[in-house]
Amino acid sequence: MTISLVFLLAMLASGTAAPNCTELMEEAGLDEYFGTAVAHRLHSLTLEDLRYYFKEDAPEENFIPTVNFNLTSKVKRVLPHALPIGYDTTFKTIAMRHADEVLSKMNRKEWGIINYSVLEKMVHAIHMAELWERAEAFYKEFVEAPPSRKLCKCVSDTKENGVMGELQLLALKIKFPGLTSGRDDLPYGRKGKALTTDGTKIKMRAYEISYSLKTDGKKKDKISKEKLRRFERKLKMFNFEGDEDEVVDRAMEQLQDDDQGLSEHLDGEDGWRAWKDGFKNMDTDDNYQFAMFIYCMLN
Repeated sequence: MTISLVFLLAMLASGTAAPNCTELMEEAGLDEYFGTAVAHRLHSLTLEDLRYYFKEDAPEENFIPTVNFNLTSKVKRVLPHALPIGYDTTFKTIAMRHADEVLSKMNRKEWGIINYSVLEKMVHAIHMAELWERAEAFYKEFVEAPPSRKLCKCVSDTKENGVMGELQLLALKIKFPGLTSGRDDLPYGRKGKALTTDGTKIKMRAYEISYSLKTDGKKKDKISKEKLRRFERKLKMFNFEGDEDEVVDRAMEQLQDDDQGLSEHLDGEDGWRAWKDGFKNMDTDDNYQFAMFIYCMLN
């Protein structure tokens, strides 16, 4: 009889059982919003960012999933690794490298985030860099005092902890803004494309950063937690594979969450105040959650 089996039998005999992932993560300060918090901070992460903010020798095969910047039809929406994007390293600062990446592709409508202006794409890139920099401090703490292997195994299980489902949903929302709003007049999927055959022009919206802000700066009460748990169970069961039009049709029907898309564009000071308030209302604890995810995936 092995030592581990003896230990397990002893625990069962004493009426205690080994903690499951939910318990382990809760004890470590990771909450129900872990999947959402991590997916938001993951979606535009590149290998260069990973090496700049977290681990200099992070490998290309890092198993840190990200959203594909290429938004053309029929391409894989979620990539298995944070990939190199080719920042211009003749620029000394990461800020200029991010700016160059946005501006060098400013004429590509199906790249980055659908229906964002160049200014909005720039602000989004700066916003993500700030989140990664805030998470970097927590990452350094984990280097000094690492989480346990058992905890890291739970944190790295992207299917069970909700990260992959949230990332897949985020990829759809970036590519098809408003698809989970419940509106029946969007030109998405097989059903939606039939709406445009009469020449009707449909006003399109963009991905709403505050979709993530709403759940980052959330009021963590019992009602919102229970609502999230129900949605997470539904998300875990949802099949994101297959023909894209068919996936979009099912998501529009089964994953409705009243996310209407971008409500305030950066076309004036009022728009900036709305974005700025959203950024400031984000939950800083979620940077801690993201940092632990990155640490566990890289170490």
